[in-house]
Amino acid sequence: MKKVITIFAFVLLISMPVFPQAQAANITSGTMFISVSGNNSSRLELNSNGFSSSGNILHIQKTTWYSNCNFPDCQPGTNFTTPSAFTFSDMQERGNFTINGTTHENVWYEGGLDFTDETFLIPRIARRKGLIFFQGKFQMNGTIRVCQINPFASGCPADKIIYEGNIAGHGKLIVRLRSKLSPPYHWFRAENYEYQFEP
Repeated sequence: MKKVITIFAFVLLISMPVFPQAQAANITSGTMFISVSGNNSSRLELNSNGFSSSGNILHIQKTTWYSNCNFPDCQPGTNFTTPSAFTFSDMQERGNFTINGTTHENVWYEGGLDFTDETFLIPRIARRKGLIFFQGKFQMNGTIRVCQINPFASGCPADKIIYEGNIAGHGKLIVRLRSKLSPPYHWFRAENYEYQFEP
């Protein structure tokens, strides 16, 4: 009987959801790549000392990245400011999650990330085609919940949560704008945002 109870307790332990420490998990590497042109699928990769995560972001049009820096706002000689909020539940992020040596495939994410915003001056240039690049630094704080099922309709049941907690990170931001010409206007559209996390 004792042996049966021990086995049951072990099975219960390994099937329980995994929660982080009280302090925020520090994201030490990885990339968040937000594409706002072409297809609406972007990439996310987060690596910390405790877990790694990778996946695709869907429905990019619902975010502020899609409408940020577009006609007629981003013209030569004007400033534009990068978005500062990112919500997983709005974007239906799905991918793989590795923690404690175990990889969980096709899991779902919800939560939100807050970034420090950056303001850039668009130069007055004559070039009508091609890309211009801006670089800056960012700080990020947020929360993340990893669920074994799609949680967006009714939330994630407690027994389906793999990970839940705060995360933080910093690194380099690269913004690419594409030159557009709609006579008599010359303007720029945000092509993509790349957040490169650093230790």
